[in-house]
Amino acid sequence: MATTSRNASASGGATAMKIGFLLGGEQERKAFERAMKLLEESGIAFEVRLAEEDRPLAASTRQWIEEGAKGKLAALVVSVVSGAERVVEIAGRTTLPVVAAVLGESKARVNGLLQTLLDAPMGDPVAVVGCNQAVNAALLAARIGAVLRPGWRAKLSVKELAPAPVEERPQPAAAKPAAGVGASTASRRPTRRRVEGLTFMSKVNPDMPDPFIIEGAADTLLNGGVVALPTDTVYGLAVDAANADAVRRLYELKGRDESQAIPLLISEIRTMRHLSPAIDPNITRLMNEFWPGPLTIVTAKFPGSFQAVSRGDSIGVRMPNNNVTLGIISMLRRPLAVTSANVSGQPPATTVEAIKAVFDKRIDLIVDAGPTNGTLVSTVIDMTVRPYRILREGAISYEELRKRLGDALEKRSPPPEAGKQDSEKPAAGGK
Repeated sequence: MATTSRNASASGGATAMKIGFLLGGEQERKAFERAMKLLEESGIAFEVRLAEEDRPLAASTRQWIEEGAKGKLAALVVSVVSGAERVVEIAGRTTLPVVAAVLGESKARVNGLLQTLLDAPMGDPVAVVGCNQAVNAALLAARIGAVLRPGWRAKLSVKELAPAPVEERPQPAAAKPAAGVGASTASRRPTRRRVEGLTFMSKVNPDMPDPFIIEGAADTLLNGGVVALPTDTVYGLAVDAANADAVRRLYELKGRDESQAIPLLISEIRTMRHLSPAIDPNITRLMNEFWPGPLTIVTAKFPGSFQAVSRGDSIGVRMPNNNVTLGIISMLRRPLAVTSANVSGQPPATTVEAIKAVFDKRIDLIVDAGPTNGTLVSTVIDMTVRPYRILREGAISYEELRKRLGDALEKRSPPPEAGKQDSEKPAAGGK
């Protein structure tokens, strides 16, 4: 049951597209005061409704779902304090983007809430920001809204460059990390902010990654940072695919021409329907058989989408078989732009040491999950042409794809010379 409602908008009346906030009470409203002030100063419409947390489908919740279906909401921000069931159920009943904002002081309880959200059913459109990151939740919702309201992005750009400092609990002197690469996040909360000239390190168990490490990586990406992370092939450099400035920074770090597209990494097959209008049966078959795994599928994209990563009318997409990276994407709940961790033309990195040798103090975070499985990059197949064409043969062989596609796949081209494979050569997603 809604106890209070509010509409604060400096740009458009009651019919203007807005961001919705569903909060559990006045205490949670106070936690979002700075976030709401930022939106109000930016002229972005929003409305706040309060609902009892133990009633997932209260009247206010149903109203938001109905307004989302009518196109009146850009995104819905839901506070999560004592249980994640409400936000998961809301997400399962709407296609409206839902941003979960976890609030709390108890590490054990917050850890449990984050894990519950990460384990949410595939396809539920929930984005998760870090604990007590109300401003990031509002920024993420506004970025989502900017897809339909481009003016929102311009209004927020200045404010996003200067986020408020994040309060950290004091630490004993002996526990403070050393400056520069190698500063460990194992004994403290992961970094939330970018610090120029400083690369943080987070060592993680590749089989059971700590949700707080995943959270820190997601926050770094949300703040426009570049994160080195493991995949099932080699290490990659990742940025938020929806952040054009971060994508440009990635091109500069790589020394890569912007005409060469960068593929997207996703955490669930259902995301493809939001990326491409042309999912034919063969694409579905390859996704079901090889994902998660080292196969990048180039398919048509929606007009005007992801222009920063692909200037053409197609885009490369992959779902990696790596728990760490899947966890990060799941928490962010949108695609990452990821390319191998090396300067273009050089061998891709399979160890953290190789990344540090090239990108020390140039990127924001390295997620260390140990050496990756091998030096082979993903296989890239262009499914926008007939017959389909392999742009780069990697971990999945031509023969394996030929078995599934038959004559729909063009005849094999001569393989590259041994040791000459350029992991950047195919414009995965460009035409």
